[in-house]
Amino acid sequence: MSRKAELILLCEDEQHQVFMRRFFTKMGWLRRKIREIPLPHGSGSGEKHVRDRFPKELKAYRRRRNRVHCSLVVMIDGDRLGVEGRIRQLDDECREQGIDPRTRDDMVVICVPTWQIESWIAYLDGQHVDENHRRYPKLLRPRDCQAHVNVLLEMCQGQRESQNPVPDSLVQSCREFGRLRQ
Repeated sequence: MSRKAELILLCEDEQHQVFMRRFFTKMGWLRRKIREIPLPHGSGSGEKHVRDRFPKELKAYRRRRNRVHCSLVVMIDGDRLGVEGRIRQLDDECREQGIDPRTRDDMVVICVPTWQIESWIAYLDGQHVDENHRRYPKLLRPRDCQAHVNVLLEMCQGQRESQNPVPDSLVQSCREFGRLRQ
């Protein structure tokens, strides 16, 4: 099934972009309908890049949604703040820039792996994950996440049960993806 929606991805780093792009193409979005906000160049903070860009992208999304069916997907690590803390931080950033925070009517998904996406990858690889633990191994190449994306898609569609407790941030993101189902 192909979707006509344009999907805008705002991510913290390359691993986030590759993971989300693969996830949404597996969900049926055409690759050419997915636009990725460029990552920051150099050694700057990806997290700060997302916080700074989110209000601008939310405002742009709201202008466009009346003309084009589109959605905004944000992925930012929770780090020490966790899911709710990071979402509150994004809401506060919007308020500081004079933009209303995300509402239930907005087709805006915010995914917050806690501490980082490597915890999700470890879990999707069959490991027991403690979201208070912050050091999980990185993949050798960002593109090596394909099998993990497949597991997440099955999980979010209710086709897969896990023997390990599901990290709260992953459960929350599966709920967030439901904002885009039509």
